Amino acid sequence: MQTSETSGWWNRSCKINKVLNGKIIIVTGANTGHGLALTTDLARRGGHVIMACRSVDRANTSRDMLIAQYGTETAATKPTATASYFRPIHPDQLEVEQVDLSSFSSVRDFVQRIQKKYTQIHYLFNNAGIVCDYAISEDGHEMTMAVNHLAHVLLTVLLLPLLHAGAPSRIVFIGSRSQYMGRLVKPDLIMPRSRYRPYAAYCQSKLATGMFAKELGMRLRDTGILACYVDPGPIDTEIVRDTRMLKAKVAKTLMHWFFKSADKGAQTAIYAALSENIQPGGFYFNCRPCGHGRQANDAKESEWLFTKSCELVGVDIPLDNKESQPFKLLISN
Repeated sequence: MQTSETSGWWNRSCKINKVLNGKIIIVTGANTGHGLALTTDLARRGGHVIMACRSVDRANTSRDMLIAQYGTETAATKPTATASYFRPIHPDQLEVEQVDLSSFSSVRDFVQRIQKKYTQIHYLFNNAGIVCDYAISEDGHEMTMAVNHLAHVLLTVLLLPLLHAGAPSRIVFIGSRSQYMGRLVKPDLIMPRSRYRPYAAYCQSKLATGMFAKELGMRLRDTGILACYVDPGPIDTEIVRDTRMLKAKVAKTLMHWFFKSADKGAQTAIYAALSENIQPGGFYFNCRPCGHGRQANDAKESEWLFTKSCELVGVDIPLDNKESQPFKLLISN
């Protein structure tokens, strides 16, 4: 299947001819893997990308690499008939900002700095993610859930006013079809140490994010902000670097040989950000719609997850906000 917006079949590519000149974009985990691939594409389209990363040094190294590779008009950066939207990257387009997603205070500090610099945001890519051994964050949450889900909930809600100011704007949650294997641990989403398995914790975090993205997308209808959820597919990244689990190390070896590149994996997120055919709260894989799982399609479960997530990160969003002025209610606090 091929449309004017995509090409290919097994690994579809986004072919939307759209430039992003003047657009302010935030990408978490932008210094490596899928996040770096996103940053590259968005900046080559003219966007101003805020690389929100835990390590400033690693982010600056990646920034310098992109400028060296794409910062001059070489054969690799010149527009072509099939990619007329690509331009050389100017150094001013890439900005590094530190944020540690294992710390809610770090997320709040990051947002405060962004609020002082910018009056609007046009795109937010909640990309950063980990698979790790059992640990508890400084805020008392299981680390995988804290980094992959809760920190992005807090970041998203705090940035809603700037996203509204930049409307039409988009929030793209980077997820996984592993949400289908996830199970929510109630009442607080904390998987106990006795039951902890890194991949099970990862699946729960991606299920929670998928459910939150779907519910948020529905609540933000008619506000000018579109939220959706995407799966980049099996790609070669550093996501398992924080675990000593043997299976994860074996998986990393297999990733290198059998998984697709981060550049190819990033195509679905780019498509979700640029296409006019994206549905609020929709789930996308390989540049086409992909159905949410049973739990995400359960209205009561999704409402519970949405409310619990906001409660755990310390933001108050009224529950009954779907009938009128949902955005005003979302940012009332």
